[in-house]
Formats: sequence, C-alpha cells, structure tokens
Amino acid sequence: MKIKFKLYLLAFIAGIFVAGCVEDTGNYIYQDPDELVPIINSTLEEHYDAILQEQLEIEIDVDGDESNYNFAWYAYPPSTTRILEDTLSHEMNLDYRVDLNPGLYTLVLKVTDKVNKTSTYQETSLSVSSIYGVGYYVSKTEEGNTDLDFIDRFGVVNPNILSYVNGESLSGEAINSAFFSSGYSYQEELPDGAIIQHRNEPAFLVCSDNDFRIYQGETLQELADFETAFMETPAVRAPGGVVATSTGFALINNNHVHLLPSASRMGKLGYPFPNRNYDYSKYFISGTQSFIAYDDNLGQFLGYTPSRNEAIMDPDETYRDYDLLFFAAQPYYLFVSYYSYALLKHRTEDKAYVVKLFSVGLGNSGVYQYTEYPVPMEMGVLDANIFAISGANPVMYYSKGDNHIRYYNHSNQTEQDVLTLPEDEKVVYIKNVYDLAYGPNIFLVLTEKAGNWVLRVYNFEGSTPDLSLPAIETYSGTGKPSTVVHRNANTYVTY
Repeated sequence: MKIKFKLYLLAFIAGIFVAGCVEDTGNYIYQDPDELVPIINSTLEEHYDAILQEQLEIEIDVDGDESNYNFAWYAYPPSTTRILEDTLSHEMNLDYRVDLNPGLYTLVLKVTDKVNKTSTYQETSLSVSSIYGVGYYVSKTEEGNTDLDFIDRFGVVNPNILSYVNGESLSGEAINSAFFSSGYSYQEELPDGAIIQHRNEPAFLVCSDNDFRIYQGETLQELADFETAFMETPAVRAPGGVVATSTGFALINNNHVHLLPSASRMGKLGYPFPNRNYDYSKYFISGTQSFIAYDDNLGQFLGYTPSRNEAIMDPDETYRDYDLLFFAAQPYYLFVSYYSYALLKHRTEDKAYVVKLFSVGLGNSGVYQYTEYPVPMEMGVLDANIFAISGANPVMYYSKGDNHIRYYNHSNQTEQDVLTLPEDEKVVYIKNVYDLAYGPNIFLVLTEKAGNWVLRVYNFEGSTPDLSLPAIETYSGTGKPSTVVHRNANTYVTY
C-alpha cells in the first residue's frame, strides 16, 4: 500500500505541473539587449601615456542622463587576468593623479545601469612612467665630474639630473651607463633596523673612470656608491665599463670582472673573477646569457656567466695575435642579443675580419661559434675609432672622429658615405636604436662642439641602412659628451 500511495502522489504532482503549463498564455515582454545596457557614445583612444604623480584626464559621453549610471575606472597589468579591486575613479570622467607603479596596464571603463544592473565595458592600454621614463640620457664630463643631461619627452634638456636629484655627481671622466628594467633586487635598512626587500626593480648604473654608482631607474635616487655596491669593496677605484643583460649587470674594475646576477637579492656586485694576466679591451658587451670581454694581451675572447667561476676561453685560440678594433652586440629585442660583431685586424699580417659571434651558444655551452667575413685592407673602416652596429642590415657604421660618418657592408665588402656634419663638430658616439618587437629604429649621433655636446636623431630611408636627412630632432647642452642612452615610450625599455 505504501508503494501505491507514492505512485498516486507523483501522478497528482505531475498533473498539477501539466495544468500549469497549459494555462501559461506566453505573455512575455522581449526587449532588445541594446536597450538594457548603457550606451557609451564616445570611444577610448587605443593607447594612453601617463606620468607618475601627474593628472590623467579622460572625458567620455554616455547616452541619456548620467545620473542613471554607476561608473568605474580601473587598471590591471596585462600579464594577469585578475582585475584589481581598487578602482582609479567612480566618476564619469577620469581625473586621476597617477599613483600606479611604472609599467604597462590595461585600462578599463565600466558603466552600469542602476536599475537593471547591466554593464557596458571599454578598454585600452595605458603606459605609466616616471618623469625620467621617456627620453635621452647624455653622459658627459663637466668640471672634472660625470653627470647625465636628460632630454625629456617634450624635448626639454634637463641638465645634471644626478646632481639635481641626489646633490652630487660622480668624480672623474664619463665612461658609460647601463640600464635594466626589472633585474635589480636589493635590501633597504630602515632607521629602526628593519630590512625591506626590494625585488626586480629598474636600475641605472653610471660609470666614470673614478667612480661607479647605482640609481633607482624611475626616480634616479642613489641606491649604492662605490663603497657599498660590492660584496667586498675593491682596494683600487678604476672602473672600466658597465653593461647589462637579461642575466644581470657586469662591471670591469681595475682589470677585473665583477658580476651582479639578476637573481641576487642583495644588490651587490660579486667577488672578482680570476685574472690570468688578461688586459681587457674597452669593449665589454652583453650577450643574452653571458658577458663577453676581449683580452688585448694575447688576443682572445673571454666569456663570463654567473654559473661559472672562471672565464670561458676559446680553446682553439682562433684570434690570437689580432687587435680588436670594435666589438658590439647586435640590437634585436629588449636585452636579447643573439649575435655580436667584432672587427679584428692581425698585428703583423695583412688580414682583417668582421667576425659574427653567436652569443647565446656561449652562455649555454661555453662553445664559441664564429662566422668570418674578410675585410680588404684598403677599407676605411680599419682606420676608424667610432663605431656602431646595425640592427637590421649587415653594415657597420663608423667615423674617424671627424665630422663624417660612413658604413661598411661586410656582406659585399663595400663602403658608403652616410652623413657629413658641420666642420666645427667631431663625432663622439653613434648608435642604432633598434628593437624588432617594440619598433624603435632610429640613429643617434652625438658630437662635441667647442667642448659641449650636440645630439641628433635620424630616421632611416625605409628598410635601407641610409639615413633620412635632415635630423628629426636636434638637442644641445654643456659638457664634454661620452655616450647617450635612449629610453622609449614603452616605459621600461632603455637602449
């Protein structure tokens, strides 16, 4: 009987359900989805640039009375799908004093109808940088000290920014600088003794022939000087150059190599590598996973990586008895450089080569891989002292320290005039700023004129190695020039 009762009960419930369906008249109101969601009449631009601690203002237009809507503006790094809960603003128009860490963000506008709770979204990209995040840094010597003049995004020359920010510059003649966007970690001790760990911050390393200092990449606040930048302070101050790569920084001091791996948490250069009677050339370059120097004593390349405690040498001594005239990593993408190019001339024989060196292989296996291109002895490139390597063409730009620039094409052994400058200027430094992914492809020419500097920026004639004249930008400032570093609009990339 219990089983029958359950069956009757189920049948009764099913009957009620069917009756309800039959009585449904279908009197529903269907609305166009576009009538339920807020309508934004304006469209955000594809990209916005913002400067830290300055106002970012964006106006929009919505359909109908704005009081019917709730607004939210928020930003999040494109590397994550998690939307940050803290919004930039709840107003219809964004008027925000930028307080985001420098970098790239996705900027989102969300408009929500207060009644039906539907929302409309628009998104764009946002680059946030410090006031020092976009422009050119000219390294120079003035009154016996090294400092940087900064040309900002508006073309204004800001002189002696290291002195301006920190109250002092570096002593000695300017050599070079190196920047890395996210590879410097260090510890900060507070007055109460507490330790704060900073990780993967941008850093600017500036070098003179008598000093070396590390600066925070966005603020240019000094983080370490020569006395505090090493695990053990060297007894002799004799910096010879600093470079950066994806594995960290490297410095030559008093003819010894010191590395600062990006994995280091202390932010200090390590103990010197053994020097086996090496005499390092002034050219010290960064590969993708290694640093490469040249021993002028015997004529040989020397590779250095954080994973080894000795220099990586060429066991075949392929270029013994050659003089290194020029050596540079070919620009490619950020701090990635697969190939390096060297110009070598034999000390006693009539032989010279452009040598293509596979830098990545050196870091991975410690094996040198060369490709040789003979250089005829009558070529002017062999008498030059100022050089630059092309990022997109098989050419080497050069100058003899006068007012002329030419290039040598190692693929067909030809030379070409590129640029003639005013007679009262002398070329000091040239560079092809090139990045396959992010797009900059410009040519920088730094000259000395009556003891001061002039910087010109050129575009190229299409995809050729020839320059498009005249210069698109020209700047000038005081002091004897050394090198120039370009920081582009991606906020964290420096060349």
